[in-house]
Amino acid sequence: MQAGCAPGLFVSGPGREVYARVAPSVVAVEASAQRGLRVGSGVTVAPGRVLTACHVLEPSGNAVVRRAGKPHSARLSRRQGTSDLCELAAPGLHAPTVEISPVSDLRPGEPLFAVGIPGGYVPELSEGAFIGVAGRGDETYIQSSSRIAPGWSGGGVFDERGRLVGVLTFVLSSPAGEFNYAVPVIPQAASGP
Repeated sequence: MQAGCAPGLFVSGPGREVYARVAPSVVAVEASAQRGLRVGSGVTVAPGRVLTACHVLEPSGNAVVRRAGKPHSARLSRRQGTSDLCELAAPGLHAPTVEISPVSDLRPGEPLFAVGIPGGYVPELSEGAFIGVAGRGDETYIQSSSRIAPGWSGGGVFDERGRLVGVLTFVLSSPAGEFNYAVPVIPQAASGP
């Protein structure tokens, strides 16, 4: 499936099932930037708690989380070490939460599903496969072959059971193809105060 395709177009049966399970938990994240508005995605992991990519929130750390068009004020509540994974506190956000699974449960070639809200309106799904765990500097990333586009940053990478394994952070293109990278989600990262 290509980035930007709505669910139902070139999506496998497992992809449709994962989308139905997790799309209600994926939200749009909007943050003020020097030159206007920065728009990304996020995933609801606990009541009023959203994981997203930190770079979506910079420089202020404050954001608006939108679910089904309804805005909720949010603020940075925690960052996972030095990685690009941040948690937002969004009081009043009522959305289904997702289960988290460690990256160690993944095997190369296993299907992975990226879900984000490019443009901030409707969650979209991209299918791919788990390639492996890659290092960049001191950080570790999940590498997959799902295709994503601007606005997907902060969206989720899910396994076939709809469990969140990572949060989308960047894309690299090479002669071998385009690959996306996600920060692995540590299960306790969603159990904050």
